[in-house]
Amino acid sequence: MSEKIYEMITNRMIELLEKGVVPWRVGAAVNWKNQKPYRGINTLLLEPGEYASFKQVTEAGGTVKKGEKGHIVVFWTWLEKEDDDSDKPVKIPFLRYYNLCRLQGRAACFIRFRPGLLPTGTGCCQRAAAMRLR
Repeated sequence: MSEKIYEMITNRMIELLEKGVVPWRVGAAVNWKNQKPYRGINTLLLEPGEYASFKQVTEAGGTVKKGEKGHIVVFWTWLEKEDDDSDKPVKIPFLRYYNLCRLQGRAACFIRFRPGLLPTGTGCCQRAAAMRLR
């Protein structure tokens, strides 16, 4: 697994603790498209609110202002690979990180949606999208 991802997560935890935020005591962060809460280490990495991937924003007809900083989330799973020596399947861990855009709050990305193509999510996302129409 990549040491870079571990270093990024560690730095984020230190940054939050230095600000006086206890990451494991904050509210839920959810995906704006399906309203599912993020789980695992991602609950510590994200502040409460709605988040979308840059791909989800683009698919909804929106654009993210160039230079906006994303928030990191981590995805991991087991992959099965055939062992070269014994031809038996071997499970190996697969770790990947993605950047998300927060849709509201003080750390929100600036997103612009084309008229008539508002996202289909619920709650804060629709209000934030409506405020950002231009």
